[in-house]
This record gives sequence, C-alpha cells and structure tokens, in this order.
Amino acid sequence: MKSICTFLIAALSVFSFTGCRTTKLLNATFESDAIGSLPAKDAAGAPAGDSVSYESVSHPRLRVQASSVKAGQKALFYSQAALTGSVTTFNQWLQFKGIRSNYAQTIWFYWTAKLNFNSGNLLIDIQGMQALWAARLKILNNGQVQLIRNVASEQNNETLGTLNRQITHTIFLTLNPQARTYNLTILGTQDGTPITRLDIPVLGIPNPEFDSDVQRPSISFRYQEATIDPAGAYILEEVFINRRQP
Repeated sequence: MKSICTFLIAALSVFSFTGCRTTKLLNATFESDAIGSLPAKDAAGAPAGDSVSYESVSHPRLRVQASSVKAGQKALFYSQAALTGSVTTFNQWLQFKGIRSNYAQTIWFYWTAKLNFNSGNLLIDIQGMQALWAARLKILNNGQVQLIRNVASEQNNETLGTLNRQITHTIFLTLNPQARTYNLTILGTQDGTPITRLDIPVLGIPNPEFDSDVQRPSISFRYQEATIDPAGAYILEEVFINRRQP
C-alpha cells in the first residue's frame, strides 16, 4: 500500500470514531497490472471478490501507467479520450466495487488521485449497501469540488473548495448507514487547508444508473460531458473501501 495511511489517520482524527481496526472491502492499487493495459476487473490480492467494473465503450479511456507521484509504482489514467460503440449515460461509469458488507457497520471510502484535465467535469458517486446512494461529488476542470445535494437539478450544489492541481489529493468519505449520514474530508487543496464536513445526510434514493448488485459498496467515476481531450485525465493512484470492526 502506498503512503495513504498517515493521511487517513490525520483526516479521520477529526471524527468521533474510536478504534483503528478495519476489514478490507476493496483494495485497488494497480500494482499487479501491466503498464499500458486495461485495469484487471478482478482486483489483485485481498479481499477476494472486489472488482473494477467498466464497459467496452470506456476501453480507450483506461490505461495503467507509471505513477507520476511514486517512482516504480503504477496508477490508472482515466482519460477523456473518445468513447467507442453505442454510448449511453449508464455504460460510461468506471466503478470500484467492494465485497458485501454489513449494513450496520461504518464504512470508509477513500482514494488518492491527481487532477489533470482542463475541460469537462467529473462526477463521483458513493454507493452504500441495499441501494443506499450516499453521495455525489463533482470535480470541475478548474479544480473546484462540489457537493451535489439535488441530483435532478443541481440547483443547490455546495462548493467545498479547490484542489491543488500540482499535487495529489485524497478524498475520504465515512458512511454511517444506520444514521444515514456521512462525514467528508478532502486533503490536497489549493490553500493547503483540509476540507471537512460532518453529518451530511445521504441522498438516500436508489441510483438508477447502476446495476442491481446493491449489496456491494462502490466508488464510481464518470465524465459529465462528452468533451474529448485525449490529453486530459483523472489519475487514480489507489482506491480503497474499508469496513470498520465493531
């Protein structure tokens, strides 16, 4: 695992959760993938059953490359290259799916990435278990991060802050399924100050763009517009979902 644990401990220390043991639900670091290849759909290592899901229309956009942050390590470049075949809103998602989890347990979703696109915007959906749609974030091409509170209209988006395009950022979302709330922390901002929001209500409705595999928590990415900029990419260094031990 890359050096995310230090940041995780620091970010989550602002929350009122105790204990430190976790159980992996998803562990995607791309280190077992070949340079220049598509990411393996069955994520390597423990836990068994976690996966990376994408349709053939997205093949031109996905390539494992050498990390620009850590020498000798790898990252997934999610580019804005032209899609192929019959493209719909539903088949463009890049999904990282964890193994099944207990609805009663707190779950940590977190990933480290670098913003490297200048056109279009990126949608990020966090899905809990039993069709619990937790959150939708939007990263604008100017680096602003927005929290979408009304998916249908986007009229009340909250601008949380701006990412530093020169370095990686790490986004943590800690979901309490029973309370139907989550906490959010973002590191790697333009001004160097972590963004923190507590006790945000989940969206709470089933996500119509995803399949019926509702028992698996997931983190999903999709460009919102059909903008084509083959040189632009969202560079994913690592993606994790962990279940907190009771």
